[in-house]
Amino acid sequence: METKNVIYELRTGKGMSQDELAEKLFVTRQAVSRWENGETVPNTETLKLLSRLFDVSINTLLGSPRQLVCQCCGMPLEEASLSREPDGAINEDYCKWCYADGKFAYTNMDKLIDFCAEHMASEQWPAGQVRAYLAGLLPTLKHFPGHGDTAEDSHTALAVTYKTLDELQACELLPFAADTGLHAVMVGHIAAPNVTGDGTPATLSPQLVALIPDAENTLIVTDSLAMDAITAAYTPGEAAMQALQAGCDVLLMPNSLPEAYAAVLEAVQNGTISEERLDRSVNKILLYKQQFAS
Repeated sequence: METKNVIYELRTGKGMSQDELAEKLFVTRQAVSRWENGETVPNTETLKLLSRLFDVSINTLLGSPRQLVCQCCGMPLEEASLSREPDGAINEDYCKWCYADGKFAYTNMDKLIDFCAEHMASEQWPAGQVRAYLAGLLPTLKHFPGHGDTAEDSHTALAVTYKTLDELQACELLPFAADTGLHAVMVGHIAAPNVTGDGTPATLSPQLVALIPDAENTLIVTDSLAMDAITAAYTPGEAAMQALQAGCDVLLMPNSLPEAYAAVLEAVQNGTISEERLDRSVNKILLYKQQFAS
């Protein structure tokens, strides 16, 4: 279902006129009309207001363009299983069993697995099988250096945080420095101009990737390179090369795999990227496969 139809059905389902909805959202009736005609889509802040007003996720408001997955246990998420913040706001990142009222239900990986096994076990999938499956999943912290202070959705635009390095270290970077054992870090398409001095997304920024704690031993994964935050400014080849040069090990979903492969191959052949650089990433990937895929 398209956004225009979702908003129309939610509004009429509440028995609200376009004028009444506009008043609650601090917009004009014409703006609501344009949404419902499919001429425009509400901006990020208005989507948040709509989410609260109708008690649905932003993903639902946008017509469910992506399958939400709990970032802790990996369970596919439906509207009814989404978690809540203390103020009642919907959190699309976690299921309600892993995260509720601003708190996680566990404090380490073993407790997470025990907690999930208890809730996921069934006659067809005994607790022992659930535990074995979860123990083989690689914990991944994301999205570095943190989406919390950004207004943009990197699926559609480059996200930007204007915090300084000191400010990031005092808040957003803290979870990435936690002692969680062997893990991966996913780098987001987030620019930090007050840290780097430019608008390069973290995925392609050696300066920002270097801030990942113990980066030499951490598997560093890019967010999808097919997202608009990247494709609007970089070719598949440019994005792949710059991500490797920045220090990323796994390049997730290049917009064109053949173009990305060709660019990296050429860069290695002409010496722009050394074989030793690729070997470092390959060795990390093999180490993690041995640990989690054996």
